[in-house]
Amino acid sequence: MRTRKSLPLVAVVSLGLVVLASVSVGGCCTDVCALKPGAQGVTVGEAYDLIQANEGNANFVILDVRTQTEYDSGHIEGAINLDVTSETFSDDVGNLDRNNTYLVYCAAGARSGQAADIMNRACFGHLYDLTGGITAWIAADFPVTEAVQTQ
Repeated sequence: MRTRKSLPLVAVVSLGLVVLASVSVGGCCTDVCALKPGAQGVTVGEAYDLIQANEGNANFVILDVRTQTEYDSGHIEGAINLDVTSETFSDDVGNLDRNNTYLVYCAAGARSGQAADIMNRACFGHLYDLTGGITAWIAADFPVTEAVQTQ
């Protein structure tokens, strides 16, 4: 008789733990994302290699998080621009595919770190942060593209 009484108690406790785990995991993405590592810092050489290895890969995105003016003055070819200081940055990032791989950069590294943190909290899983930003990229003589000026 003791066995019968303890068996239902074990089942109830187990069920309770399963429900609790489901609520914890399903309730908020950031709880799950907290288990993921942040962005991986990469040197300009590593960033260049990543770009070359992913040429033509639609799932690889170069993300310039500087202002539009900074972006227009010169950026890594193929980069898209989302200004991390914009009030709409979090919403704009929310429209991106979280399954893609992102190489994030700014001028020197501070803003790209902020952007990568925001993206990590939003469950972006594959993030690279260009150490030293475009300043280091240019100093290493890697190419930049300037926006076409219209008259």
